[in-house]
Amino acid sequence: MTLSTSSATLAGSASYDPDGNIVQYYWYQAQGPVSSAIGNNFSQITTASGLTTAGTYVFGLQVKDNSGALAYSFKTVTVNSAGGLVTTVQSDTVTTATATTTTLRIATTLPELSSTQPELSSTVSPNPVASGQMARLVINSDRAGTAAVAVVNISGNIMATQKVKLVAGANTTMLSTSALGQGLYIININGGRKPLNVKLMIH
Repeated sequence: MTLSTSSATLAGSASYDPDGNIVQYYWYQAQGPVSSAIGNNFSQITTASGLTTAGTYVFGLQVKDNSGALAYSFKTVTVNSAGGLVTTVQSDTVTTATATTTTLRIATTLPELSSTQPELSSTVSPNPVASGQMARLVINSDRAGTAAVAVVNISGNIMATQKVKLVAGANTTMLSTSALGQGLYIININGGRKPLNVKLMIH
């Protein structure tokens, strides 16, 4: 699309599951020159707005079925400067993932990432952390940007999400564990050149 248009429809209606029922959709921004606002992350069809800067935006869709199996798809939106060429939005259809209720599948392959995205690394401490205590998440970035952070349990349920504005250097945010039970969690961090998955054990 071409500026001054600054919103795009995200449709997961092509998702299907031949051996079960889809029980959860979750949209998130995986990359882009600026952070967008997603109307309803958990809706089958929603809108991403705030695409005010020309560049490539990638939105991820996680779909979960009633047996806990997860599948992922990515939608690429190219925004051109005013007067630029119009580019078609491309989308891949979500297909069924073969996963059990005890297997967590996090997306590991994204479309080709823009070199303008920050290079990220992350640590969390203390780890393990006692239930009810705060955990310190440090995201190291080589430039400014925005990271989308999701805490996912071993069944693939997203327990908490937040966006973190990044500056060059160490960015610290505190994660509350008061609503999380004991067990293993994955902290999924998107917004860099590749997604990060950090394990967190709560005891």
